[in-house]
Amino acid sequence: MTNNIKALLWHYSINLTVILAGITPKLQPLDTHINKWIKVAAEEVTDRIKAKWEARADFKGWSLNTWRIFTTYVITEVIWLLIKRGDLI
Repeated sequence: MTNNIKALLWHYSINLTVILAGITPKLQPLDTHINKWIKVAAEEVTDRIKAKWEARADFKGWSLNTWRIFTTYVITEVIWLLIKRGDLI
């Protein structure tokens, strides 16, 4: 990987990780158990909050700023659900 590529990744706050040989089977449960649950929870929370926001009388549509705020709400709620669940972490 060239230094230019590394600098570009760093600029966008992308951290590279090297998975050592033989470690993949140990990490697989993390991917299949926790990530799957987070994706399902995020989809459910997104649908619920989006419907709630769009039903408000003062809702003026989806702007870039609205999407950013909305995303923050969704991520926050998913994190709280993950913490409350307790058995995943």
